[in-house]
Amino acid sequence: MNIVFLLVSGIFNVGQVDSVTNGFASIEYRDLKNDIAYIDVSLQGAACKVSEGDTVIFNSQKIVDCL
Repeated sequence: MNIVFLLVSGIFNVGQVDSVTNGFASIEYRDLKNDIAYIDVSLQGAACKVSEGDTVIFNSQKIVDCL
């Protein structure tokens, strides 16, 4: 599947990493209503090394790419 389709359909989101603590990244992103939302996503199985301030593509279970 095309990554643009997955982003537009809400299967994946783009957000910025606020903090990395105890194996989880706290990510700030815009939800489908364009409200600011936060989620903690496990770093286990992350597709890249994540640091504070990184922009990432993610779903509720893992980070799938860093931009």
